[in-house]
Amino acid sequence: MQITLAVLADYCNSSQEGKLNIMGIFDTIFARTFPCVHPQMVLITKIDAEITDSTVKERELTIQLVDEHANEIFSINGQFNFRNHIPGELATASSNIRLQNLPFKNPGNYTFKVFIDGQEKREIPLKVRKVQEKV
Repeated sequence: MQITLAVLADYCNSSQEGKLNIMGIFDTIFARTFPCVHPQMVLITKIDAEITDSTVKERELTIQLVDEHANEIFSINGQFNFRNHIPGELATASSNIRLQNLPFKNPGNYTFKVFIDGQEKREIPLKVRKVQEKV
């Protein structure tokens, strides 16, 4: 199993045909003061099964946000499967996880870690910076 897309964005939805519509991909957020709260972002992943992966088994997806000292900020988990898999074709699944009111105590480098069935598959960096005041 591999994650072929993993991004943070302002907005995302999926069409009936399974198309991902992504707006505002970013890797840095800015705040005037700390601690701060980021009102909303979406973590988007697209997961491709390999030939040897079961497409009927429920899989565990875990997302963990850590700071640059490996301190966990939060963690969420859920299940996914390859519901619309057509035999003979590559099985894919995507997730759009809306994250609201994320707290950041300090500016720094953060990382979203993506795990499938307990194995880390991808890291998504996020820089949190203090706005530089104009003089």
